[in-house]
Amino acid sequence: MRLYAKVENNEIIEIFDLHQKYNYISFPTNGPDLDWCIENNLMEVSVGISHDRNTEKLVSTTPYINNSKVYTVRVEQLTEEEINNNKNSQWANIRSSRNNMLRETDWTGLVDSPLTLEQKNLWAVYRQALRDITQQPNPFNIQWPSRPNE
Repeated sequence: MRLYAKVENNEIIEIFDLHQKYNYISFPTNGPDLDWCIENNLMEVSVGISHDRNTEKLVSTTPYINNSKVYTVRVEQLTEEEINNNKNSQWANIRSSRNNMLRETDWTGLVDSPLTLEQKNLWAVYRQALRDITQQPNPFNIQWPSRPNE
């Protein structure tokens, strides 16, 4: 759904789905061209803004115009509690992934595994690196160890 706003005298009159409002016009995939939008007093509506998801969030707001676009959200700083909740949630996801990777490679340490001693040592180093993953400082920028060739 492509949203556009009818704008007159720098005031937003209405926001609508372009294809519903102009269902008798066949637009290119990327929408109408700029000249057509200007002739019809239309601006594209953006429901997203680039932001740092680790420290900021998007909040719905009264539509506003900025740089020839209409926005329906604004960027707001996360509270310390929200940041900590996000980090804790990310750490939980990392631990879950790490535990699955450890479970999948348990066989590499078994006495009867088909691996050579050198291969077993490589797997032991890899598995220790997985166990140490939570020692990294930023859960949003994890450097995962490379899995040895089997």
